[in-house]
Amino acid sequence: MIGFSSFTAFLVNVIQDEPGFIVGPISWFLGIILNFVFNIVYFFTENFSLGISIIVVTVIARFIMLPLAFKQQKSMVVMRKIQPEIRKIQDKYKDDMADPEVKRKMNTEMQKLYSKHKYNPFSGCLPLIIQLPIFIALYYIMQNSYAFIDTINDTYKDIAQVIIEDTKSDKDEAIILLNKKDDINIIREKNENDRTDSEIKLLNEYDSNKFVFWYDFSENEINPMVPEDMSAEFNTLDEKYMIKAFDKFSLEQWKMVKDVFKSESIDQNIQKKENIEYFGFGINLTEIAGFGLPGIGITLLSGLTTFLSSWLMMRKNKNMDTTGAVQSQQKIMMITMPLIMAWITSGLPCGVGLYWIISNIFMIVQQQALNKYYEKKLLLEGEVLNKVIDEPTDKKRKSKGNSKR
Repeated sequence: MIGFSSFTAFLVNVIQDEPGFIVGPISWFLGIILNFVFNIVYFFTENFSLGISIIVVTVIARFIMLPLAFKQQKSMVVMRKIQPEIRKIQDKYKDDMADPEVKRKMNTEMQKLYSKHKYNPFSGCLPLIIQLPIFIALYYIMQNSYAFIDTINDTYKDIAQVIIEDTKSDKDEAIILLNKKDDINIIREKNENDRTDSEIKLLNEYDSNKFVFWYDFSENEINPMVPEDMSAEFNTLDEKYMIKAFDKFSLEQWKMVKDVFKSESIDQNIQKKENIEYFGFGINLTEIAGFGLPGIGITLLSGLTTFLSSWLMMRKNKNMDTTGAVQSQQKIMMITMPLIMAWITSGLPCGVGLYWIISNIFMIVQQQALNKYYEKKLLLEGEVLNKVIDEPTDKKRKSKGNSKR
């Protein structure tokens, strides 16, 4: 027997706001890529297909951003190399920094140093700026997965068609039962042992009638909460609106639908949906991570991988000639950034958290590889420069003479 009082807000926020003119096109473009990758993954496996697709798309996005990563990593290596020269310039002017003219001279000298070594202090910000709209776009896609993943949309359509057909077939009987709704409510208030056989039968007929179930579910019992501008046209027996509602169903609500409709098609499609969206340990990638089980795993891994990335970077920079204040700031950032990212991830769908975790892992591997590459490259460049500087004067003159001829 289904108890309608146990229903929670069925239509709360079922229609999401549009993502805007900037994130909207990015969501559309990223959605096309994700759907394309998903279809390939789904061809090989239904289980975990959404999670695997997010991982593949994340890796693709990071590879596309590799040229920026090369510049960022090179700048970091160059910064470590020129740090002693920066400190010399700072020490040279530190006693007169209150004078604007002195400060201007110091900045000019700094710019010359940066120009000499082809260092851009803002190069490290660009990858983060580019990732932000991707982050927001993926959030919107996970909140509305049916609108971007064709297979999920088709699954919802199949469920909607069964519900619409079965609900309409029970409509005539439902009209009679709905006229007895006051009597039904009185029976509900009675103790179960005090109900007569006829009252129990009437209650069972009411609760098992599919039209009554859907009518009460969407109209009477819970006072649906939809945007004001759509409340007049929202119709839960219309396929397109029903699909939007499905996207916000809780596990309890899906169980109630299965219990009432008892349809093999519905059971199969709900199972397909779960196989697609779940990513091990009971984590649904379209649901908010939060701080409870099982989503807290995504929340913690997001913070942990952010910490590991920051720690490795700070460890690499430990030999830089920085002041105590700068080192303290770096340590504070190393601790606070992971906490901030964990807190942000807790309020996002697990799929977005998975993107951030894989992105961090990719970046950690990338940092180690590129650091070794650029340090070796700069070392070779330094050796070549030293050879030119230390070359005997007569040898240089001879090579100049040959070049004139």
